[in-house]
Amino acid sequence: MKHLLGLRSPVNTLSRLLNPLRAAASLQSVFHPAYARLHQEADNVLGQARALVFKGDSGEVEIKPQADTRLSLLHDGHLDELVLPRATTQRYESVPSPRVEPLRDCGPVEQTMTMA
Repeated sequence: MKHLLGLRSPVNTLSRLLNPLRAAASLQSVFHPAYARLHQEADNVLGQARALVFKGDSGEVEIKPQADTRLSLLHDGHLDELVLPRATTQRYESVPSPRVEPLRDCGPVEQTMTMA
């Protein structure tokens, strides 16, 4: 619905809060930092014991290394905030088209996941 409304729908936001496999913690990003507290409160209502919410790059779960990032934490019902200081003052241009070559250069990855 983004192409119709010019923004993501509430369904997109809701889907980021779901945890059907009951992971012990969740990692979420928001485009508008003011919504971080709302996400924490929703996580608490949904029974998520631990969550980390921050303003991601364009709302994605990516931290901009050239910006300070406010981390909103939920831990067993307690809300807290920390600031992750920028890692660099250098500006980075957006990647116009992702490349897989740098990942391939890391070498093969062994599959260690087992099904119970």
